Amino acid sequence: MPQPLGPTMTTISPGATANEICDGIDNDCDSFTDEPASAVDTDPRYVVEPMVMVNAGLYVYQYEAARPNATAASQGTIGSRACSRTGVLPWTNVTYPQALAACTAAGLRLCDQSEWQTACRGTGGTCNWGSVSCTTYPLATPQCNTNEYDPIAGAPDDDLLLATATLPMCYASWGAPLASHIFDMTGNVKEWTRDPATSPASNPIRGGSYNNIAAGSRCDFNFNRADNLFQFANVGFRCCSTTPP
Repeated sequence: MPQPLGPTMTTISPGATANEICDGIDNDCDSFTDEPASAVDTDPRYVVEPMVMVNAGLYVYQYEAARPNATAASQGTIGSRACSRTGVLPWTNVTYPQALAACTAAGLRLCDQSEWQTACRGTGGTCNWGSVSCTTYPLATPQCNTNEYDPIAGAPDDDLLLATATLPMCYASWGAPLASHIFDMTGNVKEWTRDPATSPASNPIRGGSYNNIAAGSRCDFNFNRADNLFQFANVGFRCCSTTPP
């Protein structure tokens, strides 16, 4: 009598599947997850994140840092490292030491405040905001996600966090191709930066957020600082590197 067929099991050899991406999944099946270039193992593939070359020796996250398993509706739960990802909610409620550690775990570093400002001001170095119309604000349509932006038409003052790169005109330009655009330097979330010249307990925050007015979201606005214990729903971060991703 024929026997019923049981479940079929498929064995996948390490390195037999997709390239590793920053998503909380072992994409290349090598028993390691989201490994950066600084922590490659027997499989040479690692996470190659979207970063933009600002100048020789400075590469900046194209998108605000997010958790590996973030989605457009959730900030995710994995805190092992930072990721540069489009279309997901950025990582907020993060302290300065946590932001430092998340960038380090990604084989990168938290951006210095001077590096952040350089990236925000674009190729000509003259932008007041990290946006297409970079010397005037607000933009026509759409503008960046600051207090002036209305994410829900007809609603009251509805300042909301948006997924990264939701507003396609809100980017600092470092060239014509999309890969040369650094999104959300103005608004969405404020970003921790590093100031090597000051005490680590006085940490600069740049860029403004979804509930800041235009003046507080300028590339050169540098009056926000906080200590190592501070964390808030409108503060995130971005990672930098001296080498290509």
